[in-house]
Amino acid sequence: MASSPWRSYCLSTAVSKPPGQDEDPEYPSVEGLADIVTLYEAEQCNWLPLFPPGTQPWLQTANPGVLQFKPKDFPKAFTDNLIPIEEYGVYVYPIIVFEHPTTRARVFYNSNQEEIASVPAPPDYDPLWYLLQAYGQEYLDQLPPGKRQELIQTFDPSRLWSLFKLIRPQDLATYIENKQIANLPGPGIEMTMGEGGESNLEFTAVNVTNGYLEFEISYPTNSLTSIDVFLCTNLIEGYWWVYTNFNAEYTNCIVWVDDQTSNILHRAYHCGDAVQDDDPGGGDGLVDSHELIIWGT
Repeated sequence: MASSPWRSYCLSTAVSKPPGQDEDPEYPSVEGLADIVTLYEAEQCNWLPLFPPGTQPWLQTANPGVLQFKPKDFPKAFTDNLIPIEEYGVYVYPIIVFEHPTTRARVFYNSNQEEIASVPAPPDYDPLWYLLQAYGQEYLDQLPPGKRQELIQTFDPSRLWSLFKLIRPQDLATYIENKQIANLPGPGIEMTMGEGGESNLEFTAVNVTNGYLEFEISYPTNSLTSIDVFLCTNLIEGYWWVYTNFNAEYTNCIVWVDDQTSNILHRAYHCGDAVQDDDPGGGDGLVDSHELIIWGT
């Protein structure tokens, strides 16, 4: 396989600050446009392998996405055209960074998608860096022209648009504190309400009782014999399992207190018929709710 500059290029962009610098890694400090470009290029390394086929731009919130900045470290034309929004009680300044598909410069947009800055690409920059690393020059040269062009379009680094938010250092403590308060579980838990169980199996109420979550699960009378409640503690990974089960005969409502909720920081719930198997041909031996929620089939 032919050698490629991608590996060293990617490693050089993975660290935005010199090792050992004391700062919050979730809210790093940036001291100029070049620092933001470094973070954007690290985002390219992370996201390019996941690009779906196509040519459309792909907008993603960067990680880390909130960056501390001091306006004095940036060009006046950049800071003068930032547009503030209020978030968690302070002002932040959203920007979008992307690679221009023709010039390969790193372009900065404000939240109105107006260009407010641009940084030229390195003189030796090759937009095929990811393809060269993933496939090698020899493999690419052997592909039919149409297939090669399809790969070039799919893995074009300019497709990634990264959203960052800039925040002044003096506002960070308030931002973090208010964000933590807003994300605490409590009586104000938001949930989607439906038909009140008249025609669907669903959660129809949720309350906090003695520090635990109390659920009301409703369903049509005489429609079910058994209900499974599913739990997921990480929606990114999407792993669900059967958390508990209830006998649903002779009633149309169950009130349940989850006395384990204080031990689980993040949790999502789902409920389903624990018996129904309506696949064509008399069923396939797998309960429909398990297929849908656990297996995704």
